[in-house]
Amino acid sequence: FALALAATLLPPPATATRGGAASAPCGIDGVERIVAIGDVHGAYDRCVEILKSAGLIDDRERWSGGKAHLVQLGDVVDRGPDSRKALDFLMRLEGEAEKAGGAVHALLGNHEIARMLGDFRLVHPGEYKAFVTDNSEEMRKRLLDVVKPPNPEEFLKTTPLGQTEMIIAFGARGDYGKWLRTHDSVAKINGILFLHGGISPAVAPTSCDDINAT
Repeated sequence: FALALAATLLPPPATATRGGAASAPCGIDGVERIVAIGDVHGAYDRCVEILKSAGLIDDRERWSGGKAHLVQLGDVVDRGPDSRKALDFLMRLEGEAEKAGGAVHALLGNHEIARMLGDFRLVHPGEYKAFVTDNSEEMRKRLLDVVKPPNPEEFLKTTPLGQTEMIIAFGARGDYGKWLRTHDSVAKINGILFLHGGISPAVAPTSCDDINAT
């Protein structure tokens, strides 16, 4: 429903590009230090604690890991309230790490895929709240006019404030949607394959590059 409204609000999508070490995710060698974490699930504060303990960020939450490579194994979103903060954090660290000669590889998990495909079953109420603006009530009313549901009261009750903005943000034209769509599902560093969850026997013979292309 929100996508119909999004089409009237956003400019045409820009072409996504890669940069830095992430441009060759299946052929990275010679990395002296790799730190991998997964399943942040909106726990921004705990993510920060882990990266500080690992020496990858300083007390100002800026990259201090030098040439180290951080691999985030997916599932930043859902289940917790602060996934937007965590995504903004990773987006910023990507640039800071690259300038220092390191890298941040934010891989796609099943929850990022679900978010982009419009599956919101595990979205935490705090995640919607993070997208609420002074115009959210008006946005929801406009959506009501576009969708024209048979039961408007029930529609408003089941459409939390911020939901429309979040859907737009993770769409192909949205800030988070464009960013995620430049990222991979797997990375191979120093001969080690990193990914979310695991590889099934059916996928195991597939190359790293082909998995990402798919």
